[in-house]
Amino acid sequence: MFMRTVHLRLDPNRILELRQMYAGVIVAELARTRGCLYAGLLQGVEDPESGISLTLWQSTVEAEAYERSGTYARLWDQARPYLSASPDWTVHLTDDLQLRYAPVDEAPVVSRYEAPGPTDTSGFSADGKGRLYLRLLSLHVRTGMLEEFTSLYRNEIIPGLRRVAGCRSAFLTGDKSDPRRLISVTIWNTRADAEQYERDGAFSALSERVGFTLENSTRWTTTEQGGGRAVASDDMSATGYTLVVGKAFSTGSQG
Repeated sequence: MFMRTVHLRLDPNRILELRQMYAGVIVAELARTRGCLYAGLLQGVEDPESGISLTLWQSTVEAEAYERSGTYARLWDQARPYLSASPDWTVHLTDDLQLRYAPVDEAPVVSRYEAPGPTDTSGFSADGKGRLYLRLLSLHVRTGMLEEFTSLYRNEIIPGLRRVAGCRSAFLTGDKSDPRRLISVTIWNTRADAEQYERDGAFSALSERVGFTLENSTRWTTTEQGGGRAVASDDMSATGYTLVVGKAFSTGSQG
C-alpha cells in the first residue's frame, strides 16, 4: 500500500464549503481513479488551520500515474478558493508606477509513504460514523533496526492496539525519501478514545517496548497543549486530526 498526504492551510470559516467541494468533486474523481483505495480530508485538532488530504493507493505506480495525468493539478486548482490565503505577500510595480500587493501562490507540500509490511486499513471503511480521529505518530528508527522495529510493530504494537477501546485500526508507512522515517497511523472512534489511550499508560507501555529501536528514545516527553495531549521529541512526535469527510473505495477503481 502507498499513502500520499497533501498538507493544506484551511480557512475555518469555509470548512463546510470545502467539505462539500471535497466530497462532491475530489472524492468523486478519485473514486474513478485506478488504484485509489481511500480519500479523506483531515483537520488539525491543535491547529484548525492545519489540514491534510490523505489518499491511500494499491501501489506507488498508480499514485504516480495519478499525479502525471494532471488530475491532481486540476483538483488542486478547484480546491484553492476554499483554502486559507498565503500569509506571505509579494510587492511589484505596475506599468503606471503603482505598488501592488499580492499573496504568494504556494503549492502545497506533498509527502509520500510506502508500507514496509502488511497493512490494515479497515478503520477507513465506508460504514464509519461520526468524526473519526486520526493520530499520526512520526518515528525515526536507528540505523540497522528497521527490520526489528517493523517486526515488533506487526507482532506486538498492532495486537496491543486492537485491545484498546476505541481503536479501529493501525498501520505503518515509511517515508520514500528516508526509509528510517516512519509514520504510525492509528484510527479512533473519537478523540477522547485516543486521549484515554495516552492517559491510562497503554501508549507508554507500547512505546517502551520499541524504544531501543528508535533514535534518542530516552528523550521522549509528554506535554499538554490546548486541552489535548501530544508527544514530542527529536525522534517521536504525534499529531491529531479529525476526519472532515472521507470515503473508502474497497479494492480501488479499475478506471
